[in-house]
Amino acid sequence: MILRSLNDLYYRLLEQGEIAPAGWTIERVHYAVEIDSSGELLDIIPLTDERGRRQKKYRMMQIPARGTRTSTKILPHLLCDTSPYFFGIPNKKDISKDKIEYEKSRARKCFVASRELHKKLLAGIDDPSAQAVIRFYEKWDPEKAKQHPVLRDKYDEIRTKGSLIWMPNGRYITDNEAITAAVDALTSQDSSEGENVVVGQCLVTGERDHIARIHPLIKGVFGAQSSGASLVGFNIDSACSYGRSQSYNAPVGKRTAVAYSQALNHLLKDNDHKLVMGDTTVVFWAESPSNSYPDLVTMSFNPNPDVISMDNRTLKESVEMLSQGKIIDFHEEQIDPSTPFFMLGLSPNAGRLSVRFFFNSSFGSLMKNIDEHWKRLEIVRPINDERELLSMWSLLCETVNRNRKAENPKPSPQLTGDFLRAVIENHRYPDTLLLAVHRRILAEQGYVTRGRAALIKAFLLKNTENRVIKEVVNSVKLNEETRYVPYILGRLFSVLESVQESANPGVNTTIRNRYFSAACSTPAMVFPVLIRLTQSHLRKLDKKLATYYQKQITELLGHMEVSFPTHLVLQDQGIFALGYYHQRQERFAKKEEKTNDRTN
Repeated sequence: MILRSLNDLYYRLLEQGEIAPAGWTIERVHYAVEIDSSGELLDIIPLTDERGRRQKKYRMMQIPARGTRTSTKILPHLLCDTSPYFFGIPNKKDISKDKIEYEKSRARKCFVASRELHKKLLAGIDDPSAQAVIRFYEKWDPEKAKQHPVLRDKYDEIRTKGSLIWMPNGRYITDNEAITAAVDALTSQDSSEGENVVVGQCLVTGERDHIARIHPLIKGVFGAQSSGASLVGFNIDSACSYGRSQSYNAPVGKRTAVAYSQALNHLLKDNDHKLVMGDTTVVFWAESPSNSYPDLVTMSFNPNPDVISMDNRTLKESVEMLSQGKIIDFHEEQIDPSTPFFMLGLSPNAGRLSVRFFFNSSFGSLMKNIDEHWKRLEIVRPINDERELLSMWSLLCETVNRNRKAENPKPSPQLTGDFLRAVIENHRYPDTLLLAVHRRILAEQGYVTRGRAALIKAFLLKNTENRVIKEVVNSVKLNEETRYVPYILGRLFSVLESVQESANPGVNTTIRNRYFSAACSTPAMVFPVLIRLTQSHLRKLDKKLATYYQKQITELLGHMEVSFPTHLVLQDQGIFALGYYHQRQERFAKKEEKTNDRTN
């Protein structure tokens, strides 16, 4: 299903002119090497692209497909390459004295390899541009490159930055039809040489084709090898069967292998169709040429008002309308919720890629899943928190130490992938989520943030089947009606902390710092001690405030139909933290109301 969807995407992009045909690729090109008909170097022209919000110091161009190089392998590319292959000069910035001669020798070998390849390609073409490139290779001397008047001032720049393309007679060489036809013929010939041709039925299209022994590499997945990694591949005997080896175990036609890999590489190059969460790279696309679909998904994953082009309320309304099957106007385009939509989550795994998840449904279904996730997260906000929606990444970061002194803290890769899949497919949240959030709360001495409280609430609403628990946690603000003991204990702990803070203004360490962990796990051991301690705090307060707090404590204790539990399980400890958070926000909300009344 994944390969079929990517194969279909390739042909749609090909029709729209957004992707290169077989044997070609669209890559960044930084400089054009201008030569005249005699092969004389005239100029090195920096290429720029002014489309978008800022100017880019390169241009995306369609060039011949490239092979995979290693640090030692010399492999020239057709028509577009780096400085060692164009001019025979080393392209490393800092070369130690003992390696200078080696790098110069290697650069000359690169130049010779490129010269022979281009002679093979262009020798039989009766065209001025083809002959100009051949003449350049014949007369160019790498030893004198640095003294050439064109390279003298640009030598360090062009040898270390980016790729170059030929521009004979003022025209990009890739615009020459005779030369591009020769490229197609040469690459087709090279791909069939030295390989046993196996013909079979492609498992993706059902058509008979030459079966790909090795699939093209996928580049751009965060954490994977920069040279690329395989999405389909077999490299151990235990993965092989029926006498088949390598990718013949999963027979995919060469045309399909090229198509799906080009489509996926195209998505991975485009930040509008890609998100990175931890070690999971998510790509997404719709069966529509409109960019509004991926734009809305990007905003939904990261609803930061400073980054996206709309406020959170408008975004929330748009997602809700789509989840109800309504067509909406977005960026002067219409978004149809019935449009098929795809999301693919990939993670690095040695030389291959692991598929974290694959979503294949309508765009409206995805929006419905995200909308339900947002609704489960709804919880009272702290006074200084202006965010209406929480991003996926900010939620995941609630499970790690966000102290600035911590060295690059990252959420668990497994938890990240499982959490994203749960949201996208509207499945149960991973069981490790509640444990990770609760561990972080305890590690930070009972620091229950909005994000952590929201995650606890969402987890319990989605994962538990207990109707009582759902009724307890399904409240945005303080639930004053419930008699569920762990929730009441969380509220009571917050009130006892408030008494201490009122009796000792400016106190740095409260009972939360010392007792939160024990209070939510073994209430029977801790709460009698805390209540006795609170009595001494109450005596320090004026009579009116002491009576107010004593009334709250008595009321909460009266709601408990049993004595303090000896132990709370993890789920109830989460509810304890939620009750604590709700009660604390209620206190601050009332304090804000009093302040506003005095101001008015």
